[in-house]
Amino acid sequence: MTRRNSLDTFGSEMATKPLPRIVKSQVVTLFYHAERHITIREPLLNKDQVYGAVVLVISFAIAVVYLVSLFAHYLALPSWLTWWAIALPVILAVLALLTICMWIGWVMLTTPPPEFEEPAPKPIESKTKENVSKA
Repeated sequence: MTRRNSLDTFGSEMATKPLPRIVKSQVVTLFYHAERHITIREPLLNKDQVYGAVVLVISFAIAVVYLVSLFAHYLALPSWLTWWAIALPVILAVLALLTICMWIGWVMLTTPPPEFEEPAPKPIESKTKENVSKA
């Protein structure tokens, strides 16, 4: 058996055609565009996505620490970690609620009262026979 060329499997017409000649200006243009594409490449993440990634990683780390400290007794850690794992979120929630209440009070205290305009008095219509008959 004879071994076939890889070009024979795709057709002999491909093997007989000469390769196109590449002009020097085409090569320079190709390298120019390749270099320009690399230097102008956009960043992988924009600023908002970086902030989101930071928030995600920090939140995940806090969740892991919270869960470990919540089950500290079962993990052979000091038992006072469990007390703080429950007490600290309660303390922070109460402080957050009180801070919101203080902010609302501060806004109510420092906002000047609205100025109401008194409505202009309506002209009094005299009752004549024409007005009475229309009603």
